[in-house]
Amino acid sequence: MLGFVALDHRPGDDTVALWLISRTDPAEASSTNAVVVDLAAPDALAKIHALTRDRVVVLTPDSEAAGLPVDPHDVGIVDEFIAATRTHQAAIVDAIRAHQATRKGQKLVAPTFPAEAEAPQEWSTAPELRALQLARWLGRTWTNWLVSDGERLRRTTQPRTGRTPWIMPEELNQPQLLELPPALDDVWRVEPLTPAPR
Repeated sequence: MLGFVALDHRPGDDTVALWLISRTDPAEASSTNAVVVDLAAPDALAKIHALTRDRVVVLTPDSEAAGLPVDPHDVGIVDEFIAATRTHQAAIVDAIRAHQATRKGQKLVAPTFPAEAEAPQEWSTAPELRALQLARWLGRTWTNWLVSDGERLRRTTQPRTGRTPWIMPEELNQPQLLELPPALDDVWRVEPLTPAPR
């Protein structure tokens, strides 16, 4: 999966605003491209199709995707993403505490998690700015996941001996940074790599 697309298209609008969100660093995600597509253009649907492939599309509040070549998520998916991150953080903390209980007198370093990403207080009326607001929220939410999972990852292998599993139990001992919460694997709808509509 390449990332996310924040899409704004309200009923009656003749444009679609899209902001792409991608990993810009192993543990960071942010907006990487923005396009406003005029639906009157003959290649409008092909452009939207090309920009959204291999990405999860999320609609801004009050947007709709009728007639567009996407199968988007409602903005509520961001709250699910945040909740899955919070649950993952709690599991990491619990695993550290359980490991520490077996180590008499040895204090372990507590994980540092970023502050939770907050939704925009007030959504703009301009399509491109609404898409940008969602893109920023999605980018911070995804970055928070990646940073949080990095705290898990650095506790999977004992640095001196290479022994694994180490602090993390088997179910949290994946040897790589997890791109997205496994708890949402069956929820995400990634746009398929299919030919453009004609």
